[in-house]
Amino acid sequence: MVSQTKKFIELSDIIAFRFECSACGAYATMPFGDFRRVPRACVNCGVEWEAPHAQYVHETFQRLGEAMRNAQHMAADRKILFTLEIKGEPEKERAAK
Repeated sequence: MVSQTKKFIELSDIIAFRFECSACGAYATMPFGDFRRVPRACVNCGVEWEAPHAQYVHETFQRLGEAMRNAQHMAADRKILFTLEIKGEPEKERAAK
């Protein structure tokens, strides 16, 4: 038998955006409330994360932040708790004795 524990988070639990470089593993963390833009390149290895003049990357993350804040306020105004389910790992099968 395989059991699984489900995990949920509230939008208010999300405090930062984290961007990790797929080339070197370095990351940049930006507080969610102060988010202004996606870093243009990895500060460690220089791999470009956003091409110059490519506003769509910045705008996409900006809209994501705005949508999350709006959903949080709407849920609170309607007195409901809105959560997101996050992926969990299946627990290993226990040997029956």
